[in-house]
Amino acid sequence: NLKFVSMLYNLRNKIDLAFIALHGPMGEDGKIQSLLEILNIPYTFSGVLASGIGMNKLKSRELFQFHKINVPDYLPIEKLNWKKDKNKIITEITKKFKFPLVVKPNTSGSSYGVSIPSKINGLKKSISRALKCDNLILIEEYLGKKEISVATIGNKKIIALPVIEIIPPDKFFDLKAKYSGKTKEICPAKISQKLAEKAKEVAKKVHKIIDARGIIRTDMIIKNNRIYVL
Repeated sequence: NLKFVSMLYNLRNKIDLAFIALHGPMGEDGKIQSLLEILNIPYTFSGVLASGIGMNKLKSRELFQFHKINVPDYLPIEKLNWKKDKNKIITEITKKFKFPLVVKPNTSGSSYGVSIPSKINGLKKSISRALKCDNLILIEEYLGKKEISVATIGNKKIIALPVIEIIPPDKFFDLKAKYSGKTKEICPAKISQKLAEKAKEVAKKVHKIIDARGIIRTDMIIKNNRIYVL
């Protein structure tokens, strides 16, 4: 807000470095980074472009696909089109995907607004819920629960940290599972060494593709020994 911007402006000559410890929209998506750039305040971690791409599922996936990285099959839906003809979109979804499927906002983090409807009755409700978080959402194929995460550190030289396997207490790694403390995070992940090395290479490639700096985390799903970047 304007009060925060005014405060930063007045303090700009007293700030040596802004340590980014913000979460979600405004914090991870390039907006606060843009403001710091304008005020010429140095800050940690990724810049404006990488932050924006990293939080935008559609644009990041289009980039990953161009670079031959596996992503789940998906279908973007805009709020305006949903309001115009819900039945047409439902038909398009059911032709493209089998249940269960994943419904998620395009730019939210922490699985906020994400759901996995198993039947057509729950699909409309899931779409409406996701569209409350974002004007653009993704319908996505469900690839199962074998989720891993790989952190990478660096700028020109990138190092991948050990692979973490995420085992939520319920159906998937949703908002509640992320912060309840009940999710198991196993490090190193219980996967083959070959698959772990592949996951690290994919994570390092993602780091370079979005032009990240500092430290990032790449979330993935494993199905049939193939790695898909979320």
